[in-house]
Amino acid sequence: FFFFFSLLKLKIIKKFFIIHGFQASGKSHWFPWLKQQLEDIRVECHVLNMTDSMHPDYLIWKQNLTQQLQYLDSDTIVIAHSLGCISVLDYLSSVLEHQKIKAFIGVSGFKEKLKSLPELNHFIEQTHLSDGILHLNIQQRYVIFSNNDQYVPAPLTICLGQRINAQMLEIKGAGHFLEEDRYREFPQLWELVQSILSA
Repeated sequence: FFFFFSLLKLKIIKKFFIIHGFQASGKSHWFPWLKQQLEDIRVECHVLNMTDSMHPDYLIWKQNLTQQLQYLDSDTIVIAHSLGCISVLDYLSSVLEHQKIKAFIGVSGFKEKLKSLPELNHFIEQTHLSDGILHLNIQQRYVIFSNNDQYVPAPLTICLGQRINAQMLEIKGAGHFLEEDRYREFPQLWELVQSILSA
């Protein structure tokens, strides 16, 4: 009986979804590494692939999320990067009215237009965040930003974090958390994930 009880205590029933951003795929940057870290401790993880990330289309990406981001429940944790953040927050605003998820972690997220990437303006304009639903039905919310992000200035991520009432983590000198910023691995994010899993 004690052995069985110990197994129950050790069992982590969580499901992760990772959503990439502009000009990326599920195999870019730190996404495969994080998936492997989670699978090593036998946690289910799905890295979504969004259609034509070089020329993202809002309606097609929303359809991608509808098809791939399924079976949400109170053990679900969603991690998104850059354009993936507003894409998935927009989607969650429409599906979480009667459903809670465990956590959202947004890395270099934003809701405002970007001077560095005006080609994304039309996409950004179409997104809608329901602050009340996101506050009420995402149990834990976090945003991660860097002081030298070359695409998304820190104040924009902070603004998004304030809007969804998130805890904020600044990582200095990390750029946009891309492979070229030396982010093939992301130990600070892994520490945060571990803290959520152990809570």
